[in-house]
Amino acid sequence: MNSYYPKEVMEYLRSTPSGEPADDGSRLDQLMAEWQRFGRVGSPGSAKTDQKIRRLTSSLDDKTKLSIDDLADRIAMLADVTGRVGLMKRDLAELMLSARGERVCAPQSSR
Repeated sequence: MNSYYPKEVMEYLRSTPSGEPADDGSRLDQLMAEWQRFGRVGSPGSAKTDQKIRRLTSSLDDKTKLSIDDLADRIAMLADVTGRVGLMKRDLAELMLSARGERVCAPQSSR
């Protein structure tokens, strides 16, 4: 994937959602499977699929040629990634709430 996502976001996308079997794959694997089901990308590992993914994830310099369909796929795929990364915020909020319940130090009383 030739995109510019922070390391933490890529680690999150490459991890398996908690409570799901490892056989279901990482969040990124699940996105790729979903995109394949909807015809946005072809079979994994095919030259045509690899070329399309490179095209859709490029930085869009003057040499990159995109069709209207490519742009529509790119917009839809970015929306899907946005949704998955939004779940990262939810997971972090749950983590913070659970950590808040396990305080190590008691609050100081004021006099």
